[in-house]
Amino acid sequence: THCGFPEAALPKYAEKLVALGHKVGVVEQMETPAQLEERNKKRKEAGQRVDKAVRREICSVLTQGTAPPQGAQAKYVLFVCEDLPSKTLGVCFVDVATGCVSLGQCPEEDGCQKLRTLVAQLQPAEAILDGESTSR
Repeated sequence: THCGFPEAALPKYAEKLVALGHKVGVVEQMETPAQLEERNKKRKEAGQRVDKAVRREICSVLTQGTAPPQGAQAKYVLFVCEDLPSKTLGVCFVDVATGCVSLGQCPEEDGCQKLRTLVAQLQPAEAILDGESTSR
């Protein structure tokens, strides 16, 4: 689904859309109208069709885990993978507010309990599992 609104309203609407479970892509203009004109001049000389709109690109994607946190509270994204041959769990969690990244691993026998404890302590806003390497 696509919707557009002024940049000044981005925080307000992005927060509402993310809270409803949507992903919000932030699109920004990557060139000025003068740069478009220059690019079109070159395209026309090369026999290519001209573009009518300035170039735009997705610059960021906001999800429940990556949207800026409200207040000073930390907000985490958790990634879990499993190395099946060595029976080891790997975890990575990122504090979205500060950008702090933490990595860890543990044997699978006691890993599930440690993972439960970590999830209870962090209460991640988003969890990502490596579906190809996770056995359950």
